[in-house]
Amino acid sequence: MEEQRATSLSRMDTIRALRLFLYNGIFWAAYGQVAGVMTPVFTGFALFLGLKESDIGTIASFSALAGLAQLFSPSLTRNIRKKSLFIIWVGFAEIITVLSVVFIPLVLPKHLWFIGLIALVTGGTILGHLVSPVFQGWFATAIPQQIRARYLSKRTTAVYLTAIITGYVAGRFLDALSGYKGFVWVFCFGMAAGIAGYLVLFRVPFPQMRSSAPTGFLPSLFGPFRDRDFRQLLIFYVTWVFAVGIASPFYTVFMLKRIELSYSTIAILNNIQMVCFILGLRFCGEFIDRYGNKPILQILMVPRVLIPIMWVFNCKENFLLLPVVMALSGFVFSGLTVAINNFLYGMAPQGEEKTSFFASWAASVSLASSTAPIIGGRLVEYFKPVQFNIGSFPVGNLQIVFLVSAMLLLIPVFLLRNVQEAKACSPGYVLGQIRRGNPFSFAYNFFLFSRVKGEEERARRASAMGRSKSPMAVEKLVKALGDLSPQVRSEAAKALG
Repeated sequence: MEEQRATSLSRMDTIRALRLFLYNGIFWAAYGQVAGVMTPVFTGFALFLGLKESDIGTIASFSALAGLAQLFSPSLTRNIRKKSLFIIWVGFAEIITVLSVVFIPLVLPKHLWFIGLIALVTGGTILGHLVSPVFQGWFATAIPQQIRARYLSKRTTAVYLTAIITGYVAGRFLDALSGYKGFVWVFCFGMAAGIAGYLVLFRVPFPQMRSSAPTGFLPSLFGPFRDRDFRQLLIFYVTWVFAVGIASPFYTVFMLKRIELSYSTIAILNNIQMVCFILGLRFCGEFIDRYGNKPILQILMVPRVLIPIMWVFNCKENFLLLPVVMALSGFVFSGLTVAINNFLYGMAPQGEEKTSFFASWAASVSLASSTAPIIGGRLVEYFKPVQFNIGSFPVGNLQIVFLVSAMLLLIPVFLLRNVQEAKACSPGYVLGQIRRGNPFSFAYNFFLFSRVKGEEERARRASAMGRSKSPMAVEKLVKALGDLSPQVRSEAAKALG
């Protein structure tokens, strides 16, 4: 087949697509707070059904293993003309299948509840993964390269704000209406939100992508691995996902069963993390666009190793460290999330090859994501008899798994050195830029400068950015020299000296 150049969206279509993808993310965030296997709602429902702690890891493993369905997405969707409709209708089936788990106690005998839960979660997740590479290609094509990191930060901020509200309201609701009836209402809400997220896509323009000659299943799958930069980034990320996945299914279990927190208390702690995540996003997009993805990853991977260790020092009588852990997690995760996504979207090829690219990435990650929870679950069972104290904190099987996760996270820290990025600055240079002046004063005043409308207030914020003495303020102040307001231009000029 003769190649055709990709047809990019018009300016108006791009603006409309970015706005609708924002709404789509908001609805899916609400759905994710209910349907996510490792969320308090879903974990609480599984424990309500009588599942063991290690069973949560098994469910997470099957859910992650479903990601291998993305391998078949390029071949399945290549000849489908209305790809947007394929995404939407299969997406409807995904939402309904996953959240129909809430009806298991009504239709299945008790000894089949665990099998039924795994079957529905895995089946629905497979449907979601079949459309995911096509959706990712659609999404990546719609975002202009020059604003990619900032747009991803903005969309992720909206997603997390929605998750904060949904998670807290769902937690309070389950505390007030405990038992099966509460879960039914929450899961029905999640189903409505998930379907709404797909309905929004009906109005998103789908760009004409460059067609390429048909390839077989294996060439399509292994094609992206010929790119050395892709391989190095994938090796780093897979080892990271594996190290994190060893422990991630058990943090909520730890809060529910070891510390015995209520759903609303867990929601508050999760909201601390998400608020800090959002605050971090306000600056990460700017940092990454300016300094590159790799140095941000290198800087943030160090505190990422410490987070599982901090979880160990909490118990029923004393969990004062948990808010600190959540806050640190939020800041660290924000930078890591934007940097990895920006790295990945920047590597994505043009045209229909995007589907194979995202499928190969997701399938590889799925192998690590599915293996890690199973191993984590086995470790939870293996260390069940082990009990000892560190100071006044009792340490049991779950905390030991957290420590194993921390040790494994050292591996991707070293592997990150092999990842290449042409225009990235060194971590030392970035830290030097952050240390000079007052970065917090700059960040605060830039945040207000970019949002306030009043001329005098904008002028004050421009002056305050100059007083911060931060090198990061220079670019913003130079741009402010072109502001429509003479007062803002004057203060920017004074701040630059």
